[in-house]
Amino acid sequence: MKKIISIACMAWIALAGAWADNINAGDITLQAGETKTVNISLTNTESNLVSFQMDLTLPEGISINKAGCSLSNRISDPDQELTIGKQDNNVYRIASASFSLTPISGTSGTLLTLSLTASDNSAGGTATLSNILFVTNNSERVTIEDASFNIYFPVTITANSYTIKYGDDIPEFGFTSEGADLVGTPAITCEATSSSPVGTYPIVISKGTVENYNDTYVNGTLTIEKAPLTITAKSYTRKQGEENPTFEAEYEGFKNNETSSVLTKQPVFSCDATAASAPGEYDITVSGAEAQNYEISYVSGKLTVIDADAVIITANSYTIKYGDDMPDFGFTSEGADLVGTPAITCEATTASPVGTYPIVISKGTVENYNDTYVNGTLTIEKAPLTITAKSYTRKQGEENPTFEAQYEGFKNNETSSVLTKQPVFSCDATEASEPGEYDITVSGAEAQNYKISYVSGKLTVIDADPVTITANSYTIKYGDDIPDFGFTSEGADLVGTPAITCEATSASPVGTYPIVISKGSVENYNDTYVNGTLTIEKAPLTITAKSYTRKQGEENPTFEAQYEGFKNNETSSVLTKQPVFSCDATEASEPGEYDITVSGAEAQNYKMSYVKGKLTVTAADPVTITANSYTIKYGDDIPEFGFTSEGADLVGTPAITCEATSSSP
Repeated sequence: MKKIISIACMAWIALAGAWADNINAGDITLQAGETKTVNISLTNTESNLVSFQMDLTLPEGISINKAGCSLSNRISDPDQELTIGKQDNNVYRIASASFSLTPISGTSGTLLTLSLTASDNSAGGTATLSNILFVTNNSERVTIEDASFNIYFPVTITANSYTIKYGDDIPEFGFTSEGADLVGTPAITCEATSSSPVGTYPIVISKGTVENYNDTYVNGTLTIEKAPLTITAKSYTRKQGEENPTFEAEYEGFKNNETSSVLTKQPVFSCDATAASAPGEYDITVSGAEAQNYEISYVSGKLTVIDADAVIITANSYTIKYGDDMPDFGFTSEGADLVGTPAITCEATTASPVGTYPIVISKGTVENYNDTYVNGTLTIEKAPLTITAKSYTRKQGEENPTFEAQYEGFKNNETSSVLTKQPVFSCDATEASEPGEYDITVSGAEAQNYKISYVSGKLTVIDADPVTITANSYTIKYGDDIPDFGFTSEGADLVGTPAITCEATSASPVGTYPIVISKGSVENYNDTYVNGTLTIEKAPLTITAKSYTRKQGEENPTFEAQYEGFKNNETSSVLTKQPVFSCDATEASEPGEYDITVSGAEAQNYKMSYVKGKLTVTAADPVTITANSYTIKYGDDIPEFGFTSEGADLVGTPAITCEATSSSP
């Protein structure tokens, strides 16, 4: 907020003593943040003054701008140094630098110029010159009484303005201030009361307890506007044929206990209804009232004209399909007995397009006074139209025929030319499609007056000349070469050669393998392929026990076998079970021939047969064992019997017995 500062001119301040008449300061006006000068003047008639000093106490927020301060230019040396030093509490010591001023005698005018600056938060106040001391050219010290001057900040105090309605309570008046801080409260008065008539009234603002010196007051205005007054026409009900009642009004909004008697013009009423008016509601309008203190608005009333005996005549509604004959239109009545017959019309015909058509019912010969007519509706819906795709038969390889449709449901001798979109056909069958039945679907037709449904047709694809191609089957032994596969065909002449594959090789194990026959270069459409089978059987494997010869008494040798029939360079290592051997001969068996049998071998890809071997046992080398002979005397001990052998090495010890004892005779 901008603050304006004024410094009022003070009365002359007397200078004490016989030498000076008086000292004074000029007036200045400041705004916040602004700098201006104030002149300190001296009137002197007797003494010669050569120097001075004094203290200047400034209000809060006011400061000295030293750069703008100076001695008077009437002093012989105005550039003489002027010292200004701040002490405390906003007190400044002002003095000439030395006592070398040209003596001032018998003259008056500006002694020095001070530059003052106001801050934004200054409220002004009194500035005081104190401790004033002058020195003469005789070194006499002259003291002067304190002097002061006021620094004011201006303030403008404005009464708020208000607008009220007639009869409202007077508001509590307020104000705003601009400029210096306001000290105290202004007085506010207004002669208006809640019963004062419409108009404008000054809101007078004055000093009150305000302590500010430079204060300006701006009055406000109280505007009293017309109060709202609502005049409402009362509502009435009467029967058709009766005269209108005398209309009256109700009032809302009068103030100060006033009534309609304060109206300078009374309201007038109007209504369009007459005695013969049809039943219904008619506005009762009110207007024309006037009053000094009221802004008048109006609310219409209602005159309700009713019938004693009402009748409602309603045309029946119907729904038909496009092209159907028009129904005989009828009606129903509700309420009073109907006298006469209403007229019923409808613009629709059997050729009218789909849509809704009003069935208009009107007075006709009806004599009732209070009669109401309600139209019906004729709804024409789309007629059903069935579009059926025709069915066809063709051979595989032929192109599809041009598909057509049959129609059922056209009205008014119409044909498919009335369709706004013709049907479209689709079929999954192509020239190469397999024989069978394929749906011929139809869709996409549109017509204004028809609801369309569709029935699919059938395309039957047949074969002209079927052919069956069969791969030959083969049986080989494990390890045999794979044969050259062949085939046979039955039916139509075969065009091209089928492809034949089999995953089996000469090393494939025993089992069955499909001989797969497929299209190859065959061009026939109706071609059927029958796979063959390659059967790989076990190869024959003969296991023969080897033959051996040994002497009687020797152990049997370790029997071995010979093999005939292995394939693919295989050996007995492929046997899942090795053969086992048996022979009845033992170490003690008599010389002769004994069978060596072989059996028990197993292999995934071989069928076993066995051949016996022979173990020939020959006589052992001969040995003669002779018991020694002995001669003893009767009664002698029996000797230990010994023996001798001749021939083959004796293995073991023979048994020797004798029945004689030492007592034998």
